[in-house]
Amino acid sequence: MQMENIEEMPFNHRIWITTNEQIEQVLSYNKNDVMATKLFLDATLGLTEYSQYKGKNKMGLRTALTKKFNVDCHNWPDVRIGEQLMLTLYSRETDQNQWDVRKLRTERSSILLKECVPNWCNIKSKEFNNFLELINKTTVGKDEDFQTSVIFHGIRFDFGLGGTHGCIKPGIYESDKEYVIYDLDVSSLYPSIAKSLGLYPKHLGPDFIKLYGDFIERRIAEKKKPKAERDMVLIEGYKLILNGVYGKSGEETSFMYDLLYTYKTTIGGQLFIAMWAERMVEAVSDLEFLQINTDGITIKLKRTDIDKIKEVCNQLTKETTLEIEDAYYSKMIIRDVNNYISVYEDSTKENEHIKLKGVFVEDVEYHQNSSMKIVPIALKNYFVYNIPIEDTIRNHKNIYDFCLRLKINGSSKGEWHSIEKDNIKITQLTRTTRYFISKKGGGLIVYYNGSNSAGRINKGFNTTLFNRYYKSDNYDINFNFYEVECRKIINMIEDKQLKLF
Repeated sequence: MQMENIEEMPFNHRIWITTNEQIEQVLSYNKNDVMATKLFLDATLGLTEYSQYKGKNKMGLRTALTKKFNVDCHNWPDVRIGEQLMLTLYSRETDQNQWDVRKLRTERSSILLKECVPNWCNIKSKEFNNFLELINKTTVGKDEDFQTSVIFHGIRFDFGLGGTHGCIKPGIYESDKEYVIYDLDVSSLYPSIAKSLGLYPKHLGPDFIKLYGDFIERRIAEKKKPKAERDMVLIEGYKLILNGVYGKSGEETSFMYDLLYTYKTTIGGQLFIAMWAERMVEAVSDLEFLQINTDGITIKLKRTDIDKIKEVCNQLTKETTLEIEDAYYSKMIIRDVNNYISVYEDSTKENEHIKLKGVFVEDVEYHQNSSMKIVPIALKNYFVYNIPIEDTIRNHKNIYDFCLRLKINGSSKGEWHSIEKDNIKITQLTRTTRYFISKKGGGLIVYYNGSNSAGRINKGFNTTLFNRYYKSDNYDINFNFYEVECRKIINMIEDKQLKLF
């Protein structure tokens, strides 16, 4: 949150404080804690410039959901809200006690994967038929995994018990007058598959999918209304339910637990992706696959062939009821399937025309590690706007974007070793330490699990502690470190790119 001060309680909570100095320390900590809480509250209300939270009133949504569904959602994460709302509404619909429903589970010692093949599956190619045959003869235990790969039309499709993944070699791929990068995604893949196939956890019965399907239809109907007339609480509430069901069906702690339901959903999604890829190649033999990622496929093809692909998508929607959305990219910078930049072709708004994934993401959720934000900023400027890495890094003024986070857990402890007047000075670290890589500074040392076994953090580089903000015209930042971190990623992409020709 870019707090000026990172503070921990200076004393054990169980001891009495007796001196004025101790009182002042506790007051300082309390003040900082209240300021952090206020800053976080503002973020949950959308009253922030931080892009992950700006304009998104998450607390307001929870208050509205609490009133509408009579379920207190204020202190729950999104997935928990979705699960609890489903529990509440299912119990009401079936006239059952929530506590009785909460105890329900379907335990399975093993699962025949052939039971997970959807009735609309129509695989034609030799490559994907081999995958289908493997599914039909495979049984997985409760804690067993299943993985296989298929090479189809020049790209490897990785299958398992989760989503499908595949990616072209790292590189920079661009559209031009003749060719375009075309991105296609199934809208709400897992909820749509459940509805399409009439899936439900065995112990919850057909009432579950009836209710689940109603949620999908109600949400779609609400989204079709004029913007001013939409009930956003219903839209967002149903979204939380729909997204939460799949994940919770695979958790033993949830009342929705049934692994057969989970695998029917994921295997169904994988076979749809396989069918989809087949159909597209049948329609346009010279297209190029760039990415396959669970619910979507990105291809490069001639602009004159777009209508052929759209017809394929329309036909698949008729056969399966799965809706497909599309977008056009002018450029993709790809490291791998989970790390890439996509530049939309049809938008000119700053940052709204760019899709960032993985190492290229600038703003993350507050509970995630936002170390070295300057690196994705510089990478975006380099790949999208052709700004040299050095120009971004050396001219950037926000010191927080150069900071890294060190968390020390358990019985481990940390120290910062620096030289002061020709003597080694040892500073004990708090559980959370904010710092940046500097030219002078000192070294970060962690002693693991109460032992003498020590490790140097960012070995070979000096660091400066920054738990307390101080203003400076020269922070002594070691720009070379951050430039090297950028170059590591650039070289993964550009070096590979050169090898393609």
